[in-house]
Amino acid sequence: MQDLYSNIFNHGGNLSSLEKFLNRKILDFSSNINPYALPYIKNFFQKNTNSIAEAISKYPDPEAKELTQKLAEYWDITPENILCGNGATELIYLVPKALNLKHALILIPTFSEYERALKLINAKISFYLLEESKNFVPDWENLINFLKSQNSIDSIFICNPNNPTGNLILDLEKIQKLLSLNAFAIIDESFMDFLYKEKKYTAIKLTQIYQNLIIIRSFTKFFGIPGLRLGYLISHPKTINKIKNFLMPWNVNGLAQALANYLLEYKIQIDETKKIIAKEKEKFLNYFASSKIFKAFSSVTNFLLIKINTPYINSEALTQKFLKNGILIRDCKNFRGLNNKFFRIAIKTSEENTLFLKILENILEKLQNG
Repeated sequence: MQDLYSNIFNHGGNLSSLEKFLNRKILDFSSNINPYALPYIKNFFQKNTNSIAEAISKYPDPEAKELTQKLAEYWDITPENILCGNGATELIYLVPKALNLKHALILIPTFSEYERALKLINAKISFYLLEESKNFVPDWENLINFLKSQNSIDSIFICNPNNPTGNLILDLEKIQKLLSLNAFAIIDESFMDFLYKEKKYTAIKLTQIYQNLIIIRSFTKFFGIPGLRLGYLISHPKTINKIKNFLMPWNVNGLAQALANYLLEYKIQIDETKKIIAKEKEKFLNYFASSKIFKAFSSVTNFLLIKINTPYINSEALTQKFLKNGILIRDCKNFRGLNNKFFRIAIKTSEENTLFLKILENILEKLQNG
């Protein structure tokens, strides 16, 4: 189990390998995917057999023009502001290479792929710690002063809302202060879809003005299609053209484009799931608020970061105890800036969430009884 643990939990869990090893089905609370999008996906495949067959029997549109146009209409920007990718991860790796970044600042704890992408091009990396005592929100005056003192920093990577902390860490006013320093601001908004009135918080409209702002968005989380790999980048057209030169041809497959076009039409209906997720999240927050063993941090997303406040158990031990009960959680000990007292769980269906809390109670009872 230890070797499996070391190999699988480096990036949130490899569910298929885990289920094969354990020879059982696993309920995955480690993956932050919207479970309420599935009916829309099933409906698409049931009603569009001919168009699906057509989409996969020919080369896809290399520029994803129809999808780009739909996204442009939704965000009220031009298609020239948008670049589609094979998941947000492709774009995260593409940006440092295309812009030839030399020295980046990453706000941690956060998604590990920013660091990996920068290391591949041998960029220098500095880190700014988001402190638990400040609810993982940066001291902006301190951050700005730090950036001003580091003339060599040419880029800053920020996840907003942040993964794994679940909070918004900057607003539009603060983003503009960052942009005034002229370094590239790469802001990953993969979880922004889960916010009410997300257009109030996204920095997308600022890309019309600032050439050094890059927004990365994902279809994976809210639209629930991690298996198809689809994301998009929004920036000033001049910046888009620089990045586009490094893009692989036919990087977004035809099926992903067709399904995304369909899901965007149903976005208003899918927005109803935000209310369900908020209600289910409140169930967890109420539980952890009354616990002396755990602390759950406030979140605007579909996941919660939780701290273990007892010396008798750590995140690795808790993860393995959950696995024995058929549940996978995200051990956060390998997030830079966290340790083995943190784990993360996704918000799933009401039945699954109830089961999770029941199993957690059973685990705690066994621990107390020794």
